[in-house]
Amino acid sequence: MATEPEPEPDAVVFEAPAHFRIYRSGKIDRLHRPPCLPAGVDEATGVTSKDVVIDGATGLSVRLYLPKLHEPSKKLPVLVFFHGGGFLIESADSSTYHNYLNPLAAAAGVLVVSVDYRLAPEHPLPAAYDDSWAGLLWAASAQDGWLAEHGDMARLFLAGDSAGGNIAHDMLLRAASNGGPRIEGALLLHPWFGGSTAVEGETPAAAAITGMIWCYACPGAAGGADDPRMNPLAPGAPALEKLACERMLVAAGQSDELAARDRPYYDAVTASPWRGTATWVESEGEGHVFFLEKPECENAKQLMDRVNGKVDRHHRPPLVAAGVDDATGVVSKDVVLDVGTGLFVRVFLPGKVDRLHRPPLVAAGVDDATGVVSKDVVLDVGTGLFVRVFLPKVQDQDLGKKLPVLVYFHGGGFIIESADSAMYHNYLNSVAAAAGMLVVSVNYRLAPENPLPAGYDDSWAALQWAVSALDDWIAEHGDTARVFVAGDSAGGNIVHEMLLRASSNKGPMIEGAIMLHPFFGGSTAIDGESDNAVPKGSKLWAIACPGAANGVDDPRMNPTAPGAPALENLGCERLLVCTAQEDWLVARGRAYHGAVVASAWRGSAAWHETEGEGHVFFLRDPGCDKAKQLMDRVVAFISGA
Repeated sequence: MATEPEPEPDAVVFEAPAHFRIYRSGKIDRLHRPPCLPAGVDEATGVTSKDVVIDGATGLSVRLYLPKLHEPSKKLPVLVFFHGGGFLIESADSSTYHNYLNPLAAAAGVLVVSVDYRLAPEHPLPAAYDDSWAGLLWAASAQDGWLAEHGDMARLFLAGDSAGGNIAHDMLLRAASNGGPRIEGALLLHPWFGGSTAVEGETPAAAAITGMIWCYACPGAAGGADDPRMNPLAPGAPALEKLACERMLVAAGQSDELAARDRPYYDAVTASPWRGTATWVESEGEGHVFFLEKPECENAKQLMDRVNGKVDRHHRPPLVAAGVDDATGVVSKDVVLDVGTGLFVRVFLPGKVDRLHRPPLVAAGVDDATGVVSKDVVLDVGTGLFVRVFLPKVQDQDLGKKLPVLVYFHGGGFIIESADSAMYHNYLNSVAAAAGMLVVSVNYRLAPENPLPAGYDDSWAALQWAVSALDDWIAEHGDTARVFVAGDSAGGNIVHEMLLRASSNKGPMIEGAIMLHPFFGGSTAIDGESDNAVPKGSKLWAIACPGAANGVDDPRMNPTAPGAPALENLGCERLLVCTAQEDWLVARGRAYHGAVVASAWRGSAAWHETEGEGHVFFLRDPGCDKAKQLMDRVVAFISGA
């Protein structure tokens, strides 16, 4: 009886002896796999980790790392990490990455979300990209208790090594084209890019190996290794100017053959119209992902320090007095912004500033106390301009009712504060709820890094965006026929500028404007102005707008200076100017209101002064009776009372 012929053995077509063996049939042997470690408490760092399944159908999960909390109320930056392994090997729970991310979370003081995406060839690309995108969106949604309680979604970072660096690049493009979350920074550690033809410094063998592995990871790629996901510099690849982050670090090893692709990628990013800032780090004498294999070596520690520096902007070195630096000749000085709180900035001539005693940042989301929902919307990836939109809880009887729209400009002397600081987030939740209106809070660029008119230009762009109703919340719930502008301190100054621009540029129709303790000044003291007000205002204005020809008598700072635009041109129907009796700016606020009333402006101007209180007291003590009275006055003004 004839016997069946023995099946031919499945031939090995590619082998990386330390990592994997690929067969003609598509089967893969994963060799010398590192042990998988359970989540838990890391004794060496104090970091606690846990695994969360995101998608039961695909098995997609993430491992979260929470560092030891020295300040439990302080929110932590969130880093979404994508592991390497050529899309074929490794996992989020392998000892390689578990042991790397525990110290990273501890050293940088960051909450890490490590994505365990599906591997090829069993799950060819784009499975890993899709899983990584799902993991990023899940992290940004803060559905997990750790992320909701401890994560600062206003400070979201991406990172990955090798294939994970490749994934991070794809995530930045997806975030730009799909309206994804705002990403502050990206760290591409020895990213894996390739192409069909070897580039300078790359051996033909390295290019061929990349091409072969890519064809197993992504067998459907029409352009082979010149698929734009593998070769971001290939013809027809998405423009690098679209990368949706503000800062980027690209790291390579001098002896890594992938460095021949990494440096051109970095150069192409910096040469593109992308408006972010990119940093290049090259470790001398080191090979591919050496920092995973020998994390205790000096070069690995130096790279870790660079990574930490990119993420942890709040790290505080020992305090040093201002003065002259002998090594560089740079002169620094401290400028007090508020005597009552001790808030100050340190200015380094000619134009760097350290923002000290920064308030904590708060992620957008649902406010339990008011029911207000907020979200962040990036308006310009290049400049980093974004807004935080607040939508009050809509009662059943009010479904379908359109809400007035308030565009708000925060204070801080044009130098400090942000739309996502706890102070403004909490205040605008209350305003949105009390006034029953949709609020758009503008996170304009700050001086001196971005001197005026950057803050004015950003505010104008955000105002135009808000009234365009391009956002779905504004389109569905906002009444853009009832637009208000408001701001405190420097934000009140911005309100004045917006009213003039609206008038001279045929801008949006503004029903009402609210100036809360507006920041105006001049070179000569006026009636009721304290002795220190003129020099204090002059110092701040010189930092914010160093190019002002008339100094503090620039019409934007002194609206009643000779040659200033006529106040009759204010582009709104109603105005409310609020001052505080003990505020160092009170005299200027009163004078502004008086000048508007005395002008030929045809609107109606109201004035409200709080006795016995100082500058922006309602932000520092929002629960006090006088803050509540001021809130009532603002709400009444909006309602037309």
